[in-house]
Amino acid sequence: MGSIGAERSGALVLLGVGWNFLYAGGTTSLMTTYTLAEKSNAQAINDMTIFEVGLAC
Repeated sequence: MGSIGAERSGALVLLGVGWNFLYAGGTTSLMTTYTLAEKSNAQAINDMTIFEVGLAC
């Protein structure tokens, strides 16, 4: 594997780490926005939306 492959692999690793931090941070922010009674519905809608977007891509 040449230097282009190593650069691409490094970029993909950084992209994955960034995505992970954004996903975790967004979910945490979402849960602090809603009341205790609304949290489960908000989490379910968030998870379903992320799943559907993943299927569409």
